[in-house]
Amino acid sequence: MVASFLARVSLFLLDFRGSRSTVSPKGSNQFSIHSGCRVAPHGISVNSIAPTFIETNLTRERLKRPEFKEFVLSKIPSRKLSVPDDVAHAALYLASEEAAMVNATTLSVDGGWTAW
Repeated sequence: MVASFLARVSLFLLDFRGSRSTVSPKGSNQFSIHSGCRVAPHGISVNSIAPTFIETNLTRERLKRPEFKEFVLSKIPSRKLSVPDDVAHAALYLASEEAAMVNATTLSVDGGWTAW
């Protein structure tokens, strides 16, 4: 059995005013670690997925601003935006038998954004 949930990596991680919106992702990461360790003896894995900025209907308007799009792309080594299927494929992997030994961790689906 796998319990996976999404941990949002905030675009404002590098917010100039500080990081008011990084509490949720950090909390999600700690939840995965703590819960994964507690329920592992019962055959349950708990992991989270931390995606980067994803191109969706809700983000397209903002991405039309060249300076914002360049900011986002400059943070991703491959210089390409993520799409919802990227996160879906990560979730499918975590729910599969191939991920049987993956537990209590956060899978970054960010094209390398957090590697900088």
